[in-house]
Amino acid sequence: MPDTNLTLPAAYRYTLEIEPAGFAWEFLRRNPQYRLAFGSGLDPADDAVRSWGLRFPADPYRRAEEEAVFWHPDDFASVITLKPAPTNWEAASTSLTEWPEDIILRDADDGLHVLVRHENTSHQMRVIDPVAMPHPLIALIPIDTSTQQRAGAATCFSQAIRPKRPLKPNHRLLRRRRLIAILRALDGHLAGQSYRAVAEALLGPRRVAADPWKTSPARDSVIRLTRSGLSIMGGGYRNLLQACQPR
Repeated sequence: MPDTNLTLPAAYRYTLEIEPAGFAWEFLRRNPQYRLAFGSGLDPADDAVRSWGLRFPADPYRRAEEEAVFWHPDDFASVITLKPAPTNWEAASTSLTEWPEDIILRDADDGLHVLVRHENTSHQMRVIDPVAMPHPLIALIPIDTSTQQRAGAATCFSQAIRPKRPLKPNHRLLRRRRLIAILRALDGHLAGQSYRAVAEALLGPRRVAADPWKTSPARDSVIRLTRSGLSIMGGGYRNLLQACQPR
């Protein structure tokens, strides 16, 4: 289990700066089966890597802001597929040289995989048939059930590299707080702590003691949070890998 202390909210302060894909990694890296698989050695060409939704193995002992996590582009529509623009392309486009400086590149047989970190958000792309860096790129968005998500991911990245981005809406902050609570409850469960101990860490001992424990709303809340954490860790993290909402 990640080295965190459930009783110290400060141990989760880093989660205030990560997006849903970062939370997806936080839940996956807590999965005992994934940690065992990583320790046994994972080859990027192995189907076992893709079974976790990853394109390359990622170290479960590194937090979301520390590890470069590449999700598999064939499984997650939030990964933007790019290709060089035609030579006669006249519309405005962008190239790798115009993107923010914090870029991680990994070459593979299915293209050049790119992870752009900008203002606490990671944007993942795959460039097929890559050419010289200054060449303009265009996004490929197929017309299928994932069209809206793929278009949303491309729109979010386009807006991210523009100046003067507006503030994020409050509902994102509420979602982030709930994910942090779920993560803390999961860590308490994985550490073998009782529901009551988890409730006291999350809500405070006085609030927990205010009602009989067996019928306490705090007990029901912590049980729900823990079950949600187990579900997300077991595969529900994939649902967090959705395109951000265009601003």
